[in-house]
Amino acid sequence: MEQENYFSWSIWLQALTFLAIVGVGIFQWSINKRLTDLQDYVAIAVVPGEHGKIKLLNTGKLNIYMYKIELVPGYVEDYTKKPRLLSAGSGESAWYWLNPPNNINKEQELTLKIYVKDELNRRWVSEHGGICDGDVTIEEENKKASFKILRIWSYGTRRFAWKL
Repeated sequence: MEQENYFSWSIWLQALTFLAIVGVGIFQWSINKRLTDLQDYVAIAVVPGEHGKIKLLNTGKLNIYMYKIELVPGYVEDYTKKPRLLSAGSGESAWYWLNPPNNINKEQELTLKIYVKDELNRRWVSEHGGICDGDVTIEEENKKASFKILRIWSYGTRRFAWKL
């Protein structure tokens, strides 16, 4: 009788151990998946560049491909035939620039949307805003150049199933 009791308890203990191991394994898998998702993020920073240009920086961890840029008022760059690469992890050496349209007036607000895909083929949209603080003219090497002074900020980059 004692051996049957021992055998019964042993089976239950083994089943409980198995269930505990499965539970720990599932929990560990979810932690690893979350860490992988944190490593594979897309982010685009927009900052003012030299001579009124708008500088786009890939601050995420994945290479991204720009498909379309919309800068309101009335400026669109479409790269659907040959998307532009913004490589990840290259700091100041990997950036793209935009020349703001000339029809921006002082204190006019701007909206900028950048449609991108990452190297995992996920679609994202990056949204930014800004305001024109006026015009400035400079003279370099006996040449005059005029450009807009812009204040620019980023709202964020989010996954978005866009279709172009």
